[in-house]
Amino acid sequence: MPIVLNEMEKVGLADDVIREGHKNEEGISFRESHAKGGKILGSLKMSQVPKGHVKYNFVGVHMGQHSLAELILRHCGRYPSFRIRWQSRFVGVQQSSLDKPIDVAAVSPKGEHFFTCDYLVGADGAGSAVRRSQCIPFEGFTWNDFRFVASNVKYDFEKYGFTTANMIVDEEDWAVIARTGPGDEPWRVAFGVRTDVPESEILKQLPSKYERLLPGPRPLQYELVSANPYWAHQRCAKSWKVGNIVLCGDAGHVSI
Repeated sequence: MPIVLNEMEKVGLADDVIREGHKNEEGISFRESHAKGGKILGSLKMSQVPKGHVKYNFVGVHMGQHSLAELILRHCGRYPSFRIRWQSRFVGVQQSSLDKPIDVAAVSPKGEHFFTCDYLVGADGAGSAVRRSQCIPFEGFTWNDFRFVASNVKYDFEKYGFTTANMIVDEEDWAVIARTGPGDEPWRVAFGVRTDVPESEILKQLPSKYERLLPGPRPLQYELVSANPYWAHQRCAKSWKVGNIVLCGDAGHVSI
């Protein structure tokens, strides 16, 4: 995370990220599942990092993706040349040569839009339409022996001794439990599920999973904010650049 903050510092984001996020000054805890007793098995603390190797005196900053996106949008809005076309979807691109502008086509509820640019950056996720438009193979594989659920939950983990970031070590009930931001922001609880469970039944397993993962007295009192199942991947684009068309983020690689 300090490496990411160094990059954000270059574009003027770091100070706001640190101020608006939750600083992890504790490190990472490795625990048993609550069902197995919840014992702390080990920890990775900031104090174990040699002095001078990192600039910041904390492990990292926890901030929800939506909060970071709002912050970046706020910064971009300070530039008069910045513009967003909301509700527009990329549908095609034509690049004749490197010394000429790229032609891009998009559609919105108002119809088709055509514009030109010097560079096109595909930051449109693992199912990137920009990557596919260039026929770039997404090499690697999708794990077929497990899936996972990413859920956001409002629950007082800190009251029961949980640190900012926690890895639950268990053959069946492995999970990640971590803050997504400061104050009363929900915690991320991500856990694995078997592939023989039908997709329509996955979210129905949440109460039983929480029963085995969450600390505290029963019956559990929590607020489920959101939950989505995912397949885990190990994939990377064969090429991240075709002329002046480049890929960014999950459009270029996914490793979860």
